[in-house]
Amino acid sequence: PANTTAYTANDVVNHLAGSMLSIEAARKPGGSFILGGVTLITDQGGGAQTWQPRVWLWQRPRSTILADNAVFTGSYAIQSQSGYLANVLLPALTSPAGSTIDESKIEDMARVFACAPGSTDIYLDLQTLTAFTPSSGALYSLRFYLTQL
Repeated sequence: PANTTAYTANDVVNHLAGSMLSIEAARKPGGSFILGGVTLITDQGGGAQTWQPRVWLWQRPRSTILADNAVFTGSYAIQSQSGYLANVLLPALTSPAGSTIDESKIEDMARVFACAPGSTDIYLDLQTLTAFTPSSGALYSLRFYLTQL
């Protein structure tokens, strides 16, 4: 984010005003893919960012788009919304030895999902489970390890 507004536990982390983050996950509309893992990396290394992320995956944008710093409550009501795929709980960010980045990753998931009919994209919310204050101009990169079927 460009600002240093503090996040509280369960806030949404999103730089896009009025839209959800999305990635192309399938080769053809309505296609399937295997999600093998997720990594979140920030350029703020040395243990500067130690928050714990959760990524929520959707087949289509949710009817209510949550803005940056909005409270995200992961409840059954949210999970039962049309298009909900899964949520991926990542460990708290850490700084690998000798690294200039902080990262959080989960590997070896091997879960199969399908995109919505007519779409090759999936949509996501990024939630922090712990409070943190970002550094101004901090860059975050979400990497999804996919196999398109």
